[in-house]
Amino acid sequence: MIRPLQNSSEFNNRAFDQLKKVLKRYESNMKVLVEGPGIYYLAYRAQQKEEEGNEMLFAALVIRKTGLNLYLSALKTFPGFIEFIPPGLMKYLSDDRLRFQFRSNISNIVNEIEQLIKLSVGIL
Repeated sequence: MIRPLQNSSEFNNRAFDQLKKVLKRYESNMKVLVEGPGIYYLAYRAQQKEEEGNEMLFAALVIRKTGLNLYLSALKTFPGFIEFIPPGLMKYLSDDRLRFQFRSNISNIVNEIEQLIKLSVGIL
């Protein structure tokens, strides 16, 4: 499991709170796997009792030394998902294309991130 950064900047905390607020809208249909300072994992609920414990990760927020990382499972599960990423968000996509890395104010792109999260809910 990825460990969150212990001492995060004001930016990281503010960005984390903004994106966590977006993800929390989906909690009623999903399961929170991990929630703590600088870390938040949200997964799809198991459909059947025998699948419990094998939930599929939907999204994760983790504050790291390098900034805030947003993991969306659709990036890994569906390679074509990249085509739906708005141009304004592409510059935040990591080199391995598995997460977004935010190192500066995200207020101007929260709506784009929110739309991408909404789209990934529909895909998975």
